[in-house]
Amino acid sequence: MRIVRVVGEIPWRSSFDFRSAQWVAVCDALNLTTGGETWAELQTNEQDAINLLFRDLAERGELEQLLTRLNLRLSEPIPPSGEYLFDLASPTAVTTASVAA
Repeated sequence: MRIVRVVGEIPWRSSFDFRSAQWVAVCDALNLTTGGETWAELQTNEQDAINLLFRDLAERGELEQLLTRLNLRLSEPIPPSGEYLFDLASPTAVTTASVAA
C-alpha cells in the first residue's frame, strides 16, 4: 500500500469520559469527531477518519481546495489507482477529563 504524505499538521483535542469509559477527540479544522476505548484506538480512529475524508474529497476533486485552505500540501501526487493511505501529522492534546457524577 502506498503512503501519500501530507505536509503540515492538523491538531485534535481530546478528553476521557469516565462515565462511558471512552476517549473522544474533535478536529475543528476538519469538522471531525471520533472516539475509542483506549488511547491507541482513538489515534487509529483519528487516522481512519482523516483517510476517509481525504479519499472522499479526492474522488470528488475537492481535496486541493481543503489542503490550500488549511495550508497543507501533498508531498507527491495521489496514485491514479491502487490502494493508498494519507499520512498527516495530527497531534492530539488532552484538553479535559470528564469526572463521574
